[in-house]
Amino acid sequence: MRRCLICLAGFGLLATFTRAETLTIQTGDTAVQSATARANASKTSVDATVTKDKVQFDKLLPGERYDVSLQTPTGQQLRLLDVSWYADLAPEPADPMDDDDRAAINEILSGIKAFTNKNTILQLAGDSQHAVAIVELIRDTDFHARSGDEIIWRIEVWYFENQAGGWAKVQQQNRVIERERFKSAEEFEARRKKIQWIGIASGLKITRGENATIGLPKK
Repeated sequence: MRRCLICLAGFGLLATFTRAETLTIQTGDTAVQSATARANASKTSVDATVTKDKVQFDKLLPGERYDVSLQTPTGQQLRLLDVSWYADLAPEPADPMDDDDRAAINEILSGIKAFTNKNTILQLAGDSQHAVAIVELIRDTDFHARSGDEIIWRIEVWYFENQAGGWAKVQQQNRVIERERFKSAEEFEARRKKIQWIGIASGLKITRGENATIGLPKK
């Protein structure tokens, strides 16, 4: 009997450490054909159960941050990216981000000397102290080993922090979402126009013991 109790206790510990939470995305009138969530840290992927007005992921790992790809019947992709801060923050009062904050962050981006020649913020989220940006990086001019009209394209998530009254990019925390090389501008635009990037500030980080529900932004 004692041996059985020890076995059951061990099973209970295993169940605790392997518990997985769910994420539900309410899609409303947006038709979704398939959906996949990819974990930022472990790089594992989970497919969703898709119904008429929602998709549900059932085996997500607590503590992970996920990015989600929704495929529509028309071939469009809705890419939901986690734009919460890269580390847990102690709650502190902060003012909303204003136009001066946005201008300062855009100035940082334009002032960075990089391999890419076109750098654009697609979406910016946060407050007056911390900001997270979805950034598009393009190189469509000549570069070493370029063949013909090749274009290099990247989508990344960048983090910015207001330090001592001035904004600065947080180094070594970039998340690369997409990195592709195209043979021509036509091939590039055909791929690019099929994707809509959507930053989600809360809900894609999975909390132990909690199931998350988020909705798609209104069109």
